[in-house]
Amino acid sequence: MSKFKKVLIALVILVGLGAIAKQYNEKNHMEMAIEQCGDKDSIARVDSKGFECKKT
Repeated sequence: MSKFKKVLIALVILVGLGAIAKQYNEKNHMEMAIEQCGDKDSIARVDSKGFECKKT
């Protein structure tokens, strides 16, 4: 297998792992946001880096 194919396969694996990690973090943050904010209507934003409750 050529070096190019090895690098390409490694890149695809890394991108795939990154997508899985992002999805896991968003799911985790959604659960934490619901717990802290009260319900889904009180959540302003959720992403892979964190969450924010709406100001009342």
